[in-house]
Amino acid sequence: MNSTPPNRNILERRIALVSIAVLTAVGMLLRPLTPITALLIAIVFGAGAFVLIKRKIFDARIAFSLCGVGMALVFGTLEAALNNMRGWQHSYIVIAAAYGFAALVVSEGFLKEFAGVTAEYQLGNRSRVYVLFLTSLIAFLVNAIIMSAGSTCAVVAPIFVPLLLRLGFPAPVAAAAVVLGAWGGFVNPADTGGGAITEAYRVNNLQMYSIPVKHLLPALLALVVTNITFAAMNWKEHQTTEPVVPSTDVQRKRTRGLQGVIAILPFLLFFPLEFFAWYLGWNVNVETRLLICLAVASVVASVVGLRKSRQGGKKVLPIGKVFFGGMWKGFAEVVLLIIAAKLFIFPFRSLIVMYGNEVMSAAPVLALASVPTAFLASAMIGSGDALATALIPGVVGLVVQSSLVYPGTVASMLWLATEMGRNVSPISAATLTCAKAATPEEIEGAIISRYVLGPLLVGFVVGCLALYLVFD
Repeated sequence: MNSTPPNRNILERRIALVSIAVLTAVGMLLRPLTPITALLIAIVFGAGAFVLIKRKIFDARIAFSLCGVGMALVFGTLEAALNNMRGWQHSYIVIAAAYGFAALVVSEGFLKEFAGVTAEYQLGNRSRVYVLFLTSLIAFLVNAIIMSAGSTCAVVAPIFVPLLLRLGFPAPVAAAAVVLGAWGGFVNPADTGGGAITEAYRVNNLQMYSIPVKHLLPALLALVVTNITFAAMNWKEHQTTEPVVPSTDVQRKRTRGLQGVIAILPFLLFFPLEFFAWYLGWNVNVETRLLICLAVASVVASVVGLRKSRQGGKKVLPIGKVFFGGMWKGFAEVVLLIIAAKLFIFPFRSLIVMYGNEVMSAAPVLALASVPTAFLASAMIGSGDALATALIPGVVGLVVQSSLVYPGTVASMLWLATEMGRNVSPISAATLTCAKAATPEEIEGAIISRYVLGPLLVGFVVGCLALYLVFD
């Protein structure tokens, strides 16, 4: 009699759990760690998380959490990581509200309405490319304000990715369009990179330059080039011989067509509100302002949905279930993923900050290669903040001593490298939120990364050239 073979998935999970536990125990026994030992342990944990996700042994949330806790115990950063995550509660609420609103606009047909409006204006293959650029631009603007790529994608993707799918784009292209724009923090001086530059300039007694003035033109130029490259590389997948919406959807009254605008109402409210908040000096955090826009848009969508249904009070409960069901999906699939990713990244951040300046001081020649290194390293670990915080102060100090190039040129290039590089990573929060939660089918982050690698690399090179000219 043949015995039943063990379940392969269960066996792999047990092996993975034992391996993580053993690696954690070995790392703790080796303390205090040397820079080389710490780097090797971090690389092994990082590779382990990637293997667990790639082979689908664990969900990304579980893989990040297990490896993150293991690294945190080895490096002694667990308490600091948990404290850091607690400061993001406003973002988590906004993400959940965004998914609740997205569920409403899908269930009540507002995305279908908006696609019908675009069809009325004869949206063809070439014109559809502009919708990709609009998606990327909105992601860029939102990230410039809320300064978190993962949170930006979690807010923009559930609204715009279904719209792009409705217009006939493949799911990876639709998700990549959001990821491409999620580096907009580069124009905000309050971002982590901007703070690192400001601190580096203060320490070296340099006069700080205006980040928005110096960065705006290079950022916009890089954004345009990135989107053009993206459209050119995926042009065949943009082609379609079928109408983007059924012909029955195109024949609509103007009043019904205007209802489609509800699909993008949060952003139509958000940017004017940001202007008035700046003008009036309203000191409420930006997540609260975005939450207000989502709440208003959700109320409008609910009221219009009730009027369309003509069911009166009978429709209130179903609409409420749809909204709160969407919020739960956003929390369970996206918020928990972002929390796990932050837990995984935090030890890397501590490690890089701890040893980054030491390495740069020991090998000044690395300053010459720091910009491409920052891009590649950010792509590997999925975080730009860690590299920006560690590299910018050290590199600026070395550049000041050499007097070969203006410090601001290298500092800004480093910041751009980390902002763009993180979005190339298949394990970054920005990529995974789009891959896991914003598409109707399971799409791996590695697939989206292949779509964004070429465009972001081209945009990065163009942006660096533009920065050199601006500072020169």
